[in-house]
Amino acid sequence: AYDEVLAVYPDLPLIVARAREGRKRLLAGAEDPEIQSRKLVLLAEADDVETAVEGELGLARLDLRRDNRAAAVRRYEGILTRFPARPDLTLDATLELAALHNSSGGRGEALRLLQSAEGKVSAAEARVRIREELSQLWQDTGDYEKAEQVLERSLAEFVDEPEFLARARLRLAGIADQAGRIEPALAGYREVADARIEPAMTAGALFGQAALLRRVGRIEEALPLMDSALEMLSVQHPMRGAIAVERAELL
Repeated sequence: AYDEVLAVYPDLPLIVARAREGRKRLLAGAEDPEIQSRKLVLLAEADDVETAVEGELGLARLDLRRDNRAAAVRRYEGILTRFPARPDLTLDATLELAALHNSSGGRGEALRLLQSAEGKVSAAEARVRIREELSQLWQDTGDYEKAEQVLERSLAEFVDEPEFLARARLRLAGIADQAGRIEPALAGYREVADARIEPAMTAGALFGQAALLRRVGRIEEALPLMDSALEMLSVQHPMRGAIAVERAELL
């Protein structure tokens, strides 16, 4: 078939070679920080707010790739200052800035930033994401009561939203697990697994339950739960590796 096409288009090899070279240049250009920076600056200067936020976020992330954390912080802060009336649109900037503060030892600043944002956003998904990050920060400090209180706000607000409820309950089970409250943790994991809201969430609940059972010596109960978790996940899912390692240690 190729020979037949070549008979009609004798310069095909040259066209293909040029196309491949052009693709190589494009890919190389996409990886060049300077070229990427110029494109992002154009986006950041756009009149359209969503486009401008996208450009500013890209520039902040590019600063991080260059290991320039100070510049990234200034860029994230600039986004929040430039678009104060659009807290849902700038949510990623808020979350990423909070993570930067936290990783630099500024946990208090991260907490203040997220607590302020929780009261400003209007989208349900945005509030859920902020509460998840807030809860994780409190959990990391060992203040499990405050970590749970944050998630309980989602339980109270989203009584008719099964996915949001399951996300909060799975995190509450993880907090109980970390705090050493075995039976409440197992019950929480089981509740989320039985709800079957979404395959990865179900697998996470099954795996959490299995890992906890393994730690307390209930090996015969843990193994089938790990098998069930693996069945819920696609071959490419990153959680499979952790489950497979844990399962292998049981055999």
